[in-house]
Amino acid sequence: MARHASINAERLGLQQHFNILNEDVSSYRTSNKTPYDFVSCNPPWRDPASGRLSPGPDKARARAELDAGLDAFASAASRALGARGRFFLLHTPARLEAVLASCRAHDLAPKRLRLVHGHAEAPARALLLEAVRNGAPGLTVEPPLLLYRGPEPNAPHTEAALAFCPFLGCNRAAMKE
Repeated sequence: MARHASINAERLGLQQHFNILNEDVSSYRTSNKTPYDFVSCNPPWRDPASGRLSPGPDKARARAELDAGLDAFASAASRALGARGRFFLLHTPARLEAVLASCRAHDLAPKRLRLVHGHAEAPARALLLEAVRNGAPGLTVEPPLLLYRGPEPNAPHTEAALAFCPFLGCNRAAMKE
């Protein structure tokens, strides 16, 4: 995953603007004298007891909380961030309550929430959350983000999705290579 993050950073010309830490999140201790301004993560979404695991060990760890759960990621982010540092999280809507509770337990005040839908008729498939370390209470729920103009397999991205992330188009093309 770290290798793919590096490749994406290089493709987007962003490799000089962030650090990729390839560590065990459960044992992360900051050695950085200057705290980070923001932390972004996409932790495993599923409780391993909630269904069948992926057959491959890498996919199983990426999708299910086998080694570390949501609390480990929120705790590591809180330790890495300076006061008022921002925590960005991608997770599943089914775990919204746990996401909010974990953030609060680690001094990360949820500030912005946006649900991501494949298209207008589809249920939310992901949530995007921004939290602030040592922030005051106050959560804003933003309008949903629709990724595609319709349910068809090759439906084009919405203008809102491309405005949110202009690189979606190049990622889709790269996936076909």
